[in-house]
Amino acid sequence: MTIDVTVHANEDDALIAWRPDPWPDEWVGFMLEIRDLTIGETRTLNNRIPAKAGQGEVPASGISSQQSPILRCIWTDHRVDNVDQVAYRVTPMQRSGDSSYTPITTAASDWTPPLTPSPQAGDGLSAFFNRGTLMSQVVSRFVGNDISVASLKTFKAELSEAGFPARRYLSGHARHEILSFLSDADRRGNEIYAALYEVNDQELIDALKPFGTRGNVLIGNGGATKPGVVDELAGAHLTVHERDLSHTGASSPSVHNKFAVERTPGSKKALRVLTGSTNWTTTGLCTQLNNVLVVERPPIAERFYSQWLKLVKAGDDMPDALKHDNAQWTTDGPVSVAFAATPDEDEFEPVEELIRNARDGLFFLMFMPGQSPLLNALLDRSQGKTAHTFVASFLKFARAKTARSSSMALGSYGPARRRSFAIQRFYRAACPRITCPPGHGKNSPAACSSPRGSMPSSTPKRSSSIHFRIIARW
Repeated sequence: MTIDVTVHANEDDALIAWRPDPWPDEWVGFMLEIRDLTIGETRTLNNRIPAKAGQGEVPASGISSQQSPILRCIWTDHRVDNVDQVAYRVTPMQRSGDSSYTPITTAASDWTPPLTPSPQAGDGLSAFFNRGTLMSQVVSRFVGNDISVASLKTFKAELSEAGFPARRYLSGHARHEILSFLSDADRRGNEIYAALYEVNDQELIDALKPFGTRGNVLIGNGGATKPGVVDELAGAHLTVHERDLSHTGASSPSVHNKFAVERTPGSKKALRVLTGSTNWTTTGLCTQLNNVLVVERPPIAERFYSQWLKLVKAGDDMPDALKHDNAQWTTDGPVSVAFAATPDEDEFEPVEELIRNARDGLFFLMFMPGQSPLLNALLDRSQGKTAHTFVASFLKFARAKTARSSSMALGSYGPARRRSFAIQRFYRAACPRITCPPGHGKNSPAACSSPRGSMPSSTPKRSSSIHFRIIARW
């Protein structure tokens, strides 16, 4: 009997997935252990539900999975950022009486290979995420379980205070990386060129001020921008431009930028760029699910710097020349970049090609699909028009404005930790049956629902080599 274990991690979380083969009937769940390889300490990870229904609430920290076995084949360790290098082991559990369990040590998995939690994805790319899920037990503890309107309004107001503990938690590594990016560029005496859809977070505004004449900011017409922020930054001697396409009757992708380029003042070379979905606002940091992507590839950074200059030159207009330039791709090794809007929606073609040619699976995240051709292409794959492809989705805003939304054959889930969600859905295909204690399926569906029962009929076979390609569009 073997248990194969796979771990995926970033700087914040580790997603552990396992496949027992075979699964004997006496196995009632699993104990999950973590080993801190730096200090040689091993501990048991905690479950979030009691061993039996009706046993009341568990402590905020959870209950040991040795006492309350995990009733699934997948788990997310949200505290992995506290260690430098880790390994995990899964051990099946059997009953030893009415209220206790015994580990079957002879069937335990091997320890996984050493894993270093890191934001680095290779090829000069690093990804960072926040934790902006407000409807959570963590937030209820921050407000002392007082979820009255007055309490929540006070909580929201305090999120703008730099030292507020809930702000630090919810903004996660995304906020920390933005501040670090700016601080490092300033420490090196370099210039910054930022294009921001909207900005109102005072901590981020203050982080721009030390650049003085080395700071250059283009602010779009986002409605959340802090009144007076242009004068505030200009008063710190930054060069500030504004871009507003609202005179055309609608906004545009060319106002919806969120990027900052670090550039040397002497050699005039762009070094790296920070981009992603995160608006430089308190809500963008703390109350939405967002990401920050840092690209340390000078040719890509130079393309972003060139885009900044073009946006400033275009002012409050969207000339055809800018759309034409947006459609031109810049490629450096495995990384390519282009911009929206384009004359014929050319920015969609690479993504549509990936959707057409996907063999193992399609994982996607959309904020608000609208009339996107990408959603239609994904629906075609999920509804069997192209066979043998597993499609998993997370619609951050689920009310797709399309006539086909009512017949959507994709899962629409939330709120969730989106950075691990797609992989969770994929690995559930490998998980055998789960038998839940009476009442758990009703009281804790997220913890006990049968993974196999929720899968599409076209579940893929487990592959020893699955390749991913990621395209991001903000």
